[in-house]
Amino acid sequence: MDYTFSGYVSDLIDKADEARRAGNRQEADRLSALANREMDEWKAHKERCGAKAEFVRPDPFRDI
Repeated sequence: MDYTFSGYVSDLIDKADEARRAGNRQEADRLSALANREMDEWKAHKERCGAKAEFVRPDPFRDI
């Protein structure tokens, strides 16, 4: 299953929020950092391909 960038990052942020609510700050921080790295990658992709380019991430939760 492929995710668009916005769906992937949104899910990462949701998972980080869930971890934070569950009291698992280390996991929440890790997921937030991953979301930030993905955001940086998206910004670089947009600069290379143009503002309308959609970024698709295969197997989005492989690193989680």
